[in-house]
Amino acid sequence: MKYQSLEEAMTDLSNLEQDDPGWIDAFMYCFDHGPEEFRRRIREGMPKFFPGLKPSHFDEKGNPCYSVDDVCKALNMDRDEFLSSVDPEDIKNGSDLSRVQ
Repeated sequence: MKYQSLEEAMTDLSNLEQDDPGWIDAFMYCFDHGPEEFRRRIREGMPKFFPGLKPSHFDEKGNPCYSVDDVCKALNMDRDEFLSSVDPEDIKNGSDLSRVQ
């Protein structure tokens, strides 16, 4: 779903279950358009929720980047299932959270 506002995405994020296909879209919109404090807390929480997931490298700004294979392993997902559940633009162009390469 394409959102018109942060409020719209936050509403979906709070109303959808995490296994709902639209939840990740709402989450990523909130991450990309929300306040820096939101992004900072998510980054800090990554090791707690995904202790085995380590960045494969860092971008020019020092943001962590994760390989698709490493993310799939951390989520216990098949690569094809993962790729079908994310927006290809998030992988191609990166996003502040995943920057999946």
